[in-house]
Amino acid sequence: MAKTDKELAVELTIATIDMVTNHKLQNGAPSLNPVSPKEINEFLKSYYSTLKDLKDS
Repeated sequence: MAKTDKELAVELTIATIDMVTNHKLQNGAPSLNPVSPKEINEFLKSYYSTLKDLKDS
């Protein structure tokens, strides 16, 4: 079953957030603090709002 563009965009966004969150420095320390579910939710809201604005313009 083929995925829609929106489903693929969501998967790519989540994978990118996961990659950035789990990135380690050479000494094994995390390069960033973990991203909270609230921060992810706010990011996705902003992301989709921007996409909607671009589509409507």
